[in-house]
This record gives sequence, structure tokens and C-alpha cells, in this order.
Amino acid sequence: MPRRRSSTPRSNAGRVILYVRVSALMGRGGDDFHSPDVQADGMRNLIARENLREVGVIDDDIDESGRSLDRPGIRRIRGMVEARQVDVVAVYTLSRVGRNLAESLEFIKWLRKHGVSIISATEKIDDTPEGQFMVGMWLNMAELQSNQIGQAWARVIERRARLGRPHGHAPQGYTRTDAGYIVDERLGPAVREMFTAYAAGAPVAQIVAAYGAARGTPIQRSTVKVMMRNPIYVGRIVLDSSTGGKIEVPGQHEPLVDELTWARVQRRMATDRQTPPRHLAAAYSLTSLGMCPHCKRNLQIWHSTEHGKDNQTRRIKCTRRNQIPDADCPGIGTPLYAPIEREVLRAVEEYAAKLRGDPGAREAQLARVVQAGRNVKGLERELNRTKDALIRLTEGWARGDVPDVAYEAARQRFADAEAKLAAQLEHAREVADAPPPAQVVQLVDEVLDLWGDMTEAERNRGLKTVLVKFTVRRGVWPREPIEDRVGGFVWRW
Repeated sequence: MPRRRSSTPRSNAGRVILYVRVSALMGRGGDDFHSPDVQADGMRNLIARENLREVGVIDDDIDESGRSLDRPGIRRIRGMVEARQVDVVAVYTLSRVGRNLAESLEFIKWLRKHGVSIISATEKIDDTPEGQFMVGMWLNMAELQSNQIGQAWARVIERRARLGRPHGHAPQGYTRTDAGYIVDERLGPAVREMFTAYAAGAPVAQIVAAYGAARGTPIQRSTVKVMMRNPIYVGRIVLDSSTGGKIEVPGQHEPLVDELTWARVQRRMATDRQTPPRHLAAAYSLTSLGMCPHCKRNLQIWHSTEHGKDNQTRRIKCTRRNQIPDADCPGIGTPLYAPIEREVLRAVEEYAAKLRGDPGAREAQLARVVQAGRNVKGLERELNRTKDALIRLTEGWARGDVPDVAYEAARQRFADAEAKLAAQLEHAREVADAPPPAQVVQLVDEVLDLWGDMTEAERNRGLKTVLVKFTVRRGVWPREPIEDRVGGFVWRW
């Protein structure tokens, strides 16, 4: 019969360490919060009755959740146990060890394996089979309570968000108060300027550097991009819906960005994501201006030979046709770039001459500006009514007057209508803000006079002040002049 291994008694038996942990509050309070003093007093009363000797207190007062045992205090206990410096671990309740049943049981088994017992000031546990059963039961109850608290808190967060009150740390540009988010006096204007500059087409590197200087520390480009995708800055809050998916609701905080700037920023970001970085800075005078009349995609500019890359070797082709040879788009062929550029400049000059010498053209433009101004006021009223309706819908849902399914369907309709109205409003504002015909003519004259001395990027910016798009069609016969295939000009004003 094999000899049973005898355990060597420890010297100074009865050494007990008191473990204190405060529940993760996250702004809460209540019966589940036991202060460190209350916990320590309860454990000292217990060890006095059990004739144990206190050798220290380990305090995990770090406002950290008990769902994980990867905590500084637990790591210190493990170190003391392995160094044979403790015989008993005392807790106020077993829930102080943790609210994760599997990990807590594993930790208690680990203590027993090293000859260390665990005692509770509020629960009757011992080394009997019944006592071990009670350990599992108490830990099960702790995990159940943790799950219930988590679900209840998630519902509180969602309901607060539905009412326009955000939860968590304030994003850059805001300060958190008891009443919600308020604009930070120092960073708020810097965030607003960051959005404005990006919407106006400023280089991202310049924006990142300017914002980093405003806040006093450098910032990553990726962080700036994340900020510009956060709808909190336009006055909306994103939350995970209980019915699945993410939704946006109006917030009660002051927006830093107006709807027009927000729409421009999101469109530019969408374009930048689809455009290789080397193409974001215009390399050619006609970059992003030419369009295929068949598939409505931008035209691609390329060089037909590796021997030199001047204007005479450039050609232009349909992006979709080039990427997908068997696409349903017939493409435009590969016409030379130089005659297309000359035709675009001729059309720009003709456009300016018409504004300069045709009273009817000037009057028509002024009429469009006046009508756009009227449209702006009407669209603003309609957009505000849509936002107010969405707020009332959200408040009705929060009171329980609107069922979840009906709320989701109506909210989506209002959100779609809001996006459509915002796009229409942006276009109307651009037309309403058009410079007078004489100023447009002056802009064109300056571009044409300085054309030979400008870089490709400067030429591109100059053309975009008056031109939105033009098209190049496929030739009808083999030797059809390229100039005859250019048309479809869309002017900005």
C-alpha cells in the first residue's frame, strides 16, 4: 500500500491576509457598494473570533469590475501564497473574490492546493462537503447578480442615449458635467476648425498639425479620422439598439459642426477611402473632373509610354472599363489628354465670355441665385421640422408610448428624409452663395492668364472654382476629332 504523503505544518500558522475590493461604480452607488472600512471591520471581527493573526491588508480599491481576476490585489495574494507568507485569505463576501464563477472557483482551488484557506465575514463556509457546496452556491449567486447588474446598466445607458444624454468619457472638444457634455473652451473651437478645414479641402497633414498644436500634444492622423466620423460633433449620439444594430438619435449637447459641414466632411472621407493616397493631391489639371457618360465613373489619366511623361504622352480612359474589361460599359477608348485639356480651357473661356457679354446669361445666373436663396430657407424649415419630429418620436419611445418595432421603422424614415434634405440644402447653399457674374469672370481670367506658370495642382484647383464635371464620349468613327467628343459641361455657378 503506498505511503500517504504527510503535509508539513507551517510555522506561524493562522496568518491571515485581508482582501478588500470595491465594486466598479461607474457613477453608481447602492447596497452593493461596501466601503473598504466596512469590509475591513467585518473581517477583523471574524479573525478575532477565530484567533487568527492579521499580517496585512490588500486593497483593490481601483473601481474595477469583478468579472476578471486579473487584478493587482489578486496577483499580490498569489505572490504571498507562493512565498509561504500567508495561511488564510479573508474576504467580506465571496463576491469580493470575483463575479466570474469559473475563474473564482479555480482561484479558490489554487489556494487550497497551496494549503491556504479562504474565509468570509458574511457567509458560512468551511472545508466540509456541505461548506464546499455553499462556496459554489455563493459564487453562482455573485455571477447571477453581476449579469443582472450588467443588463440593467446596459438598459440605463441605452435609455439615457435615446433621450439625448450620452454616457462615458467626453470626446475631445467637450467636457463632461452632471448636465451632460458642454463645449470645451480651448479644444472646442479647434475641433470646429478641423472639420471646417477638411470640408474646404485642406491637406490632412496640415489639419493634423494644426490640431496637434492647438491641444499642445501631437495627434495621430488615424485619431483625427476617427473624430471626424463621430456624429457626436454634429449633435447626434450612436447607440447599440436592443433590437439589434446601431442607431443615431438627437443629442441634448451643443453641436460643434453644422449639418452642411458634416455632409461635406463625410463625402470627402468616403472619396478619400476609395482613392489611393498618391491620387489625393491632384497630379493633373483635369483630375476628378472628367466623367464617362456611360457608367458615370471618373476618367483615369495615364501615360502611354515610359519614355518621358509630358503632356503629349498622356491619355485618358474610363476607370471602370480599365478595371473590368468585360464590364457592360463600352468605355471611351484612349484619347490623348492634350486636346481634351485644350477643349476644356476653350469651354471655360467661352463660359466666361458669355457671362461677360450676354446680359441674358447674367440675369439667368442671378435668378438662379435668388431662387436658391428661397430654397435654402424652405429646406432649412423642413429639415428643422424633421429633426423635431425625430426628437418627439424618441421621447415618445422613451416614455413607452411607441413600440420598439414602430419606433425603428419611423426613425429610419426620418433619418432618410433628414439625409436627403441635408444634401439638397448643401446644393442650394452653394448656388445661393455664388459670386456675382463679374467675379466669376475675374476668376476665370486669372486662371487662364496664369495657366502657363501654375503647377498641375494649382490648375486643377483653378478649374474647380467654376467647373464641376465634363464628359468624353467614345468616337463614332475612327478619326473623329477628339475635341468633338468633349461635352456635358456642368458649371459650378
